[in-house]
Amino acid sequence: MVALFAIAVSLVGSFPVLTTFVLVLPILQLQKVNIQIKIGWLILITLCIALIYSLIPTLLKFHFLQLLLSGAISNMQNFVSITAILFLCANTAIILSIKHVVKYLSIGAINTSTYFILLNQILKHSKKTNNNMSIEQNLPQQTNLPEQQTPKSNSLIIKGIITGVLILVMLIPTVFINNLISERENRQKEVVKEVSSKWAAAQTLSAPFITVPYSTQYTNTDGKLKTSSTNLILLADQLNVQATINPEIRPRSIYKVLLYKSIINFNGSFKPDWPADINIANIDFTKAKLCFALSDYKGIEEEIFINYNGIKYLLNPTLPITDFGEVGLSVPMATNVEQLKLGAAFNMQLKLKGSEQLHFLPLSSNSLFNIKSGWPNPSFDGNSLPNTRTYNDSGFTASWKFNRANLPFGTVLKEGVLKATNTAFGVTLVQPADQ
Repeated sequence: MVALFAIAVSLVGSFPVLTTFVLVLPILQLQKVNIQIKIGWLILITLCIALIYSLIPTLLKFHFLQLLLSGAISNMQNFVSITAILFLCANTAIILSIKHVVKYLSIGAINTSTYFILLNQILKHSKKTNNNMSIEQNLPQQTNLPEQQTPKSNSLIIKGIITGVLILVMLIPTVFINNLISERENRQKEVVKEVSSKWAAAQTLSAPFITVPYSTQYTNTDGKLKTSSTNLILLADQLNVQATINPEIRPRSIYKVLLYKSIINFNGSFKPDWPADINIANIDFTKAKLCFALSDYKGIEEEIFINYNGIKYLLNPTLPITDFGEVGLSVPMATNVEQLKLGAAFNMQLKLKGSEQLHFLPLSSNSLFNIKSGWPNPSFDGNSLPNTRTYNDSGFTASWKFNRANLPFGTVLKEGVLKATNTAFGVTLVQPADQ
């Protein structure tokens, strides 16, 4: 049943080709040119048909112009592969039935050796010397070839056809190589994702910040007095961050995954610059929380303590807001407006694991970030490049400086007003020549 279905599909699929040859071959037969030109045109016809048949499955998924403009390499590889296979099959059929093909094209029946003489003549084009006989002289006596010389222009056409065919054939191993590269690249990403999921993903860290409940009253359309509540976010006025990254390479089969451990120290102080539209009397300082956001809990190697105004607090999972990320830690703490007016100092040390990338959010009016590592191939990326950087075979150092003039926010924000994640910056540890 499967064989019958395959035969039926083949007959239907080959009908356009049969129709084309029925219409074109008689015209080719009547042309007053020698056999080399006719065979060359026959090869060109099979190439055009192969291109059309290869284009059909490509067009089922993508418009061809969009395919070219978008650089969809894998689909172009499939297009070239199908073309090459169909073209080779068609010309294999021509070679196997060369006697009948040549006879049909009106030069009499020839044997296989004569065909290769013809092919050799095509490859040599029309370079005839005293030691080389013409194609008519090499044919058997029963073959009557028309005594015509190949024009130089026809010779150039044959050269172009043969060159195009060779290029098409040589693209086949290129397709296989590109497919292998793509497979290795995808597998590398899978290995990195698998190892990172068990170690820790790339990390993006905020600075410590404070959240406090804030309520306002307003009159609705019915004239009734209503109260709305939100959170205020208090950012540091001064911040100094010192980070040391220690890279680790973990092999997995033929692949290598770049991980790191880091030690990060935060030092700074809170001294809010209250906006005019904030009524300090409506702030509930008794429910203040000290918070810190990061990307992946699995990267935390030790408990995180923060010293705030001389008191040591242990941070615990959960965040009251998500403006700086979905993942983070917080702790209730005691503070008041007088304490913040004088300036409340804090410091924190963090031991953190991650994969390849470490980014920071510049959540402070004035801040300095210093990063150093023994990895010799950094890629500084994100929203800001470092102000200064040095790197060599022994590692790199880089520093970023921010102030209230070049940041789009102040030290007091309302919840949901700003998503600061688009201000992230930092470094990616690059493997310059991976698998």
